[in-house]
Amino acid sequence: RGEKAANTKHYEAALKDFEIVKKLLPDWDGIYILMAQCYKKMGKKAFAKDQLKQAQELNPEHSKAYILMGEIHLEEQEIDEAILQYTKAHFIDKTNPEVLLSLSELYVRKKSFIRAREFRDEARKLGANTQRVDELLRN
Repeated sequence: RGEKAANTKHYEAALKDFEIVKKLLPDWDGIYILMAQCYKKMGKKAFAKDQLKQAQELNPEHSKAYILMGEIHLEEQEIDEAILQYTKAHFIDKTNPEVLLSLSELYVRKKSFIRAREFRDEARKLGANTQRVDELLRN
């Protein structure tokens, strides 16, 4: 029920259902990620970060927790922290082109164009559409 509520943007209802699941399965990292997604969409980034930290502690190999944390830091214009989170996600899942594209865009923002090109090229090798990053690098 919680995921259905979240998918229909009923985040408060979803969180209530997720709290029940969390009490039953407190060691399941996925529930913390689901809750973080709701909090993030509600604009409650501090709550989302807390949930993601718990997910990372329970399962340091779940790249989604690092990706979401990176997204939040990016929204908060914390570029270095976003890079750190996406880098952790990349070490866990080297085949995710979206992580590579995000890292490339972040390095463009830092004006570290060599690193940006390296991540772009890696994403391209995995079949990613790099048009957006290519445009950023041209400008």
